[in-house]
Amino acid sequence: MRLTIVAHVCSTVADFPVACGLFRVDKLRLFHKPVDVYLGSYGFPCPDATYRIEKRDGAQAVVMTGHGSDGKVRHMAMTVFEGWDDLSVEKSRGTNPDTEESFIIFAHTSRRKVFAYEPYLLISQVITKEGDEGFSEDEVFSLESVEYCDSQKCGGYGPVKVRMKTGRTYTVDFDGIEGRLLM
Repeated sequence: MRLTIVAHVCSTVADFPVACGLFRVDKLRLFHKPVDVYLGSYGFPCPDATYRIEKRDGAQAVVMTGHGSDGKVRHMAMTVFEGWDDLSVEKSRGTNPDTEESFIIFAHTSRRKVFAYEPYLLISQVITKEGDEGFSEDEVFSLESVEYCDSQKCGGYGPVKVRMKTGRTYTVDFDGIEGRLLM
């Protein structure tokens, strides 16, 4: 019996909760280039949603507001901090059980150079809130700084320290994550 394993893109994920959602640090492990990588939010169940794009200190966010099927005001934001190229919004069908039509926010990045030490880490968050009050700037742009161990500041090796505006610091270390995995 012959087993063929094809792996073009994979990532290792570390995530932790923030006040209104989830913050994530993905480490790319690319076996072939060129490649495009996408990360989508869940379907925002507000067919009447409006959105705006905000930028602060190199980070970019899409902030959405709309009314759910129950009439309540809902908010969702996706922020990309490091490693991502852009954000976009698409209307979709069947991606949320609450409504037939919803919106999905997509982060996108590409890696084209075959022999290059490009950013390995993709840092983002998705947050949600219900009610008339929207997000504060510190909720949308919650990252204070990232401290890389590697001199190129790409996150290819060593731990990374993520400092949040709340004062909390997280050390993300992907080394040894596979333990004694054998294939």
